[in-house]
Amino acid sequence: MDALVRGDGRAPVSGPTMASTSLRIRRADLRADEGAIRALLARNLPAAASERRYAWLYLGNPEGPALVWIAEDAASGEPVGTSAAHAREVRVDGRPFRALNLSDFAVDAAHRSLGPALQLLRATLEPVRAGEFAFSYDLPSRSMAAIYKRLGGLDLGPMVRLALPLAAAPVIRRRLGEGIAARLLGAVGDLALGARDLFRTAPRGVDVGECEGEWGSELDRLDAALALSCRVRAARGSRQLRWRFGPGAAGSPVLLLARRAGEPVGFAIARELEPGVHSIADFGALDATVGRALVHGLVARARAADAVALSAQTLRASPVTALLVEAGLTPRGEGPGPVVVAHASAPTPILAAGANWCILDGDGDV
Repeated sequence: MDALVRGDGRAPVSGPTMASTSLRIRRADLRADEGAIRALLARNLPAAASERRYAWLYLGNPEGPALVWIAEDAASGEPVGTSAAHAREVRVDGRPFRALNLSDFAVDAAHRSLGPALQLLRATLEPVRAGEFAFSYDLPSRSMAAIYKRLGGLDLGPMVRLALPLAAAPVIRRRLGEGIAARLLGAVGDLALGARDLFRTAPRGVDVGECEGEWGSELDRLDAALALSCRVRAARGSRQLRWRFGPGAAGSPVLLLARRAGEPVGFAIARELEPGVHSIADFGALDATVGRALVHGLVARARAADAVALSAQTLRASPVTALLVEAGLTPRGEGPGPVVVAHASAPTPILAAGANWCILDGDGDV
């Protein structure tokens, strides 16, 4: 988005409504247009269309309600596309900025070409161009990443999938069946993984336990302490974490809190979005020792639940990735990474470097 990054004054959208020969794009009313928005999501992104998710993500965000755009067929007035942006406080070198996390970009198949997609994305980014928000970020699909490239978005590099296998037998049985050879190979594999874990002892001086009851002031103190652990880091205090991962969230997230001399020094949130795999949705540690202690706690909990693996998806260049790799997870593949669009007043050189960011799988939820 050249006009947004350079601040050269060229407005990609003329105002709250944008029209072309085939499409009219307007800002949605979250109440009046809920049916149309959810119907578009049901046709194009079925997993995102539930009433419960709409109430949580579009209406319940503690940073404010979602900003949503609807693309309509100019002739019939029928909704054919939608896109959403969600407010989030992001700190850059400890300084708070208002940012937008983009999501739920959906266009009906009959209009799924570059022109309509560009129009809808430009409209969604209008609050950044106008300076209402300092920048936006998105974890796009490959097709959306190509559209961002056309608009000059800042590519932060790929997301990497990290994994730590905990059990071999279920994987081998799935590939080779239930025969004797598969059972023997599985038993040998499980023994090898168990022997590996015997050499991984919990670091001394760091206590890790499940955070029960209210997620409160300890998380706020920890968020302040971690504010400079990455140069670009979204606020992760009690209010934000309760909203993103509290009771009723997908995958039944569990929060582990690390303490040193009674003071919080790190946290990890894990959930089970696919059977047998405990996924790290969020993670923060003051140092590598705390990171190892948290992963040790996650492994113990996953083993107790008979999980076959611990996994995470992080921005490859992020310091968080280095912490998790040092703690024992290994890279297993890559995919499209975050894209940033910045207003001229934003600290673009800092935002443009993936090594400055804290980005995990959970950041894609909102």
